[in-house]
Amino acid sequence: MTAQPDYVMGHTDRERRRLALQAAILNPLTDSFLRRAGVSAGMCVLELGCGIGDVSLIAARLIGPRPQLHGIDLDPAALEIARQRIRSAGHDHVTFEQVDVAEHRPIQQYDAIIGRHILIHMKDALAVLKSAVSMVRDGVLLLSRSTTSRCAADPIPKCRSYLAWAIRSLNSSCGPCLSRI
Repeated sequence: MTAQPDYVMGHTDRERRRLALQAAILNPLTDSFLRRAGVSAGMCVLELGCGIGDVSLIAARLIGPRPQLHGIDLDPAALEIARQRIRSAGHDHVTFEQVDVAEHRPIQQYDAIIGRHILIHMKDALAVLKSAVSMVRDGVLLLSRSTTSRCAADPIPKCRSYLAWAIRSLNSSCGPCLSRI
């Protein structure tokens, strides 16, 4: 794993508690967001920046017992919490891996790639988007900057449509890089 600047909020118990409190508010919106985008039974899903597993729990329920959900994150303590929560919920089709989003090399393509608030923490959000597009079949790619953004309600059936949508959702925070696509 290449040295990467730490998550700006830190990898502490306090931060994990803050994320859990935040998730209590965002989870109903995320559930609706994923459903409207087409995340459904039988999909093979990758979650970028899964943290303590809040979105993983929602996605695991939506995709059902097969085929699988794979979550990646840098924080080993958060991943252990996510594993415990997933086991407690009875989902045996979920795996987690400690790896940098930029370094993840899948052994297969995914039907959907999801992530909540992951792009705002990426040094190069555009590179993450391009990498994600290469990992997803003609399916769903959802990397929300904010679950409540004005674009969040749009269903995204194909990667090409999503790439334009995702870039718009980055708003002006990525202004100069938009012209490179």
